Amino acid sequence: MIIKKISNIFYFYKKIYQLTQQFKIDYIFLIISILLVSILELFTFVSILILVDLILGNTNEYLLIIHKFLSIFWGQANNEIVYLFIITTFFIRILFIYFSNIFQNLIIKKISINLSNKVFKKIFETNYKDYLKKHSGNFVASTNNSNVVVSIIRSSLFTISDFFIFLFIFLYLINLSYILSLVVIVIFSTIILFYFFFFRNRFNKISSNKKIYTFQKTSFQQDTLKSFFEIKLFNAEKIILNKFNEIITNYYDVIFKNNNLIVIPRLLLELTIICMIVIMPIFLTKVLNLSFEQYSTILLAFMLASIRFLPLINRISISLQEILINRKVLENFFNFFQVEDDKNSQIYENTKHIIKPLRNKLVLKDVSFFYDEKKILNNVNLTINKNEKILINGENGSGKSTLLNIISGLINPTKGEIFCDDEAIKDNMSLKIAYVSQFPLFLDDTILNNITLGKKNNQINIDLVNQVLKQVNLYEIINKFEKGLDANLGENAKSFSGGQKQRLAIARALYLKPDILLLDEATSSLDINNENIILNLLLNLDNMTIILVSHKKNNKLNFTKEYTIKDNKVYEQNKKI
Repeated sequence: MIIKKISNIFYFYKKIYQLTQQFKIDYIFLIISILLVSILELFTFVSILILVDLILGNTNEYLLIIHKFLSIFWGQANNEIVYLFIITTFFIRILFIYFSNIFQNLIIKKISINLSNKVFKKIFETNYKDYLKKHSGNFVASTNNSNVVVSIIRSSLFTISDFFIFLFIFLYLINLSYILSLVVIVIFSTIILFYFFFFRNRFNKISSNKKIYTFQKTSFQQDTLKSFFEIKLFNAEKIILNKFNEIITNYYDVIFKNNNLIVIPRLLLELTIICMIVIMPIFLTKVLNLSFEQYSTILLAFMLASIRFLPLINRISISLQEILINRKVLENFFNFFQVEDDKNSQIYENTKHIIKPLRNKLVLKDVSFFYDEKKILNNVNLTINKNEKILINGENGSGKSTLLNIISGLINPTKGEIFCDDEAIKDNMSLKIAYVSQFPLFLDDTILNNITLGKKNNQINIDLVNQVLKQVNLYEIINKFEKGLDANLGENAKSFSGGQKQRLAIARALYLKPDILLLDEATSSLDINNENIILNLLLNLDNMTIILVSHKKNNKLNFTKEYTIKDNKVYEQNKKI
């Protein structure tokens, strides 16, 4: 069981390295700096023993070595020079540790940025059909899990440093008394192994529960904040708060148990060290038959080593616990990336993408779509000519949005093909399409950045921005703002009315100069007056194909063609196609 846990720990380290292998050179320099820090820590440890001997008037072999070394530069080196040398060395150690710590933090910062960007990029590389199958909480959890990975990397760096410090000091102790050193290492190892073996099932349970309750907490917060209006309207605050209290209590109960487990190794080690300090003089005099003069230096060295080992072993123990407790979180994170064991493949691949212009017509031929085993569309044949204005009606859930998603290329049909000017659209091709939904995305940013979606200033066509704003009748409204286009929209464009939001979303779509504009229930939440104003505006646009899906019929407006989706089929007026 212990061997399996050690194997799991190394497995996770291997996965972490695969995700961050572009920092290989940084890791090498980091290991070198850690080794140098460990050597300086050993010298500090020995220097304390030398200082004690100097104060007591004793002489040891290391003090004689320092005297000989300093005599090369100062002739006959006295104790004052030795004091000065040791203090200078301590000062150099402090400076080196400080700058080494800065270097470590810099690497952690680079890794944090890299992993966060990788997660977000991976989310947006997810196939839309797969995205629909997952709760958004899964994706938010993945972004949060990157913080767990970074935390483990940070603690692992401290673990490596602590291990080398422990190793160098232990080698020094072996030089003083190898029998006593072996006894100490056996005792410490037994305590650590006993701890991990005794609490292994609790680690597994905490790991599983932490994954479950973290997801529940994230998902519940997302869902309730999205439904703020309904919660207030139905006076459901008490129900929501009680449910949140239940979830958050379960979550922090796991954290509570985790924190209780973490403290146990330190307490066990403290008790062991006290017992060893009491028993060690008896062992040295009765078993090894040493006099006080002989064992005083050894006893002092082991006492100092025990005090130094306590935080080292405790940090190493906490680092290993962190991996074991977050085992499920790590597994999910690595599965999210699907990192292969036998090859160091790039997570993201850049493929050449071709934008296909629409010159004559778009044709859907024998298109069918199944969601899992449920039939959504069946053998749809549809021809849309350039610059036509198309209305597609249908009940909720009839497949209207699915049809738009297929035309947009977000999802591929289960069967059938799509042709643009008699050329089949392949995976590396897409049409020049813009999209407006019923609830469009708005960033907490300037109006200009919301229209251009954050393009750099030298890439923005400000004349085109003003042109599309005039087309949607927002130009004068925005110019009344003190900062104009640089005014901040706020969260979800709170300063705009529903109709203004939709017109702003349409302005963003028109700025892209698409061949095809898709509107998915884009006006359904508006009153009839605002809806007709916006639809008339769109129907009068030249040189643009427009496809509007709606559960409402707009018989008074002049669409080129009107279709209805019913029973998985598409009908033109009273004709099945």
